Amino acid sequence: MAPDFVNLTKYNVFLKLMIDGLSGRPFSAETLAPFPLPEKTNKEKIIKVSRERYASPRQIIEDKITEHLKSYTFLKFIFVSALTKQRIHKVMEEAKIIFEERNKSIKTSQLNQILLEEIKRMVSKNIYGYGDQVKDFLMQNEILEKDTQKDV
Repeated sequence: MAPDFVNLTKYNVFLKLMIDGLSGRPFSAETLAPFPLPEKTNKEKIIKVSRERYASPRQIIEDKITEHLKSYTFLKFIFVSALTKQRIHKVMEEAKIIFEERNKSIKTSQLNQILLEEIKRMVSKNIYGYGDQVKDFLMQNEILEKDTQKDV
């Protein structure tokens, strides 16, 4: 009698093994039924023990991250809970602000004026010890006017 693939009962299979590249003869087998779900789980107990052993309070972790990355003053940190979705609205608000800031533009003439004022300020304070060299460069290229030489 030929095997009936359509009317196989639960957990019965027909299979053909390939060993070392050679196909064997097909045969039937019976698999194990799925294990029943336990009436009582230890999920809460496992989570509790895991937290006791490996977890640290949120504030300590946030403080460590902030301390480690404190030199990145241009970054804004928002600590969000993926589990409870706490503070997710703050991320969206900050993303909107960043989007708006990125779409701002400034005229080149305005930018040049701002940079020139900053250069003059730096030259007057002789920041980084290059004040005289920068002042000479500005005067040679007629960026720094002669009447402002005395102020700088």
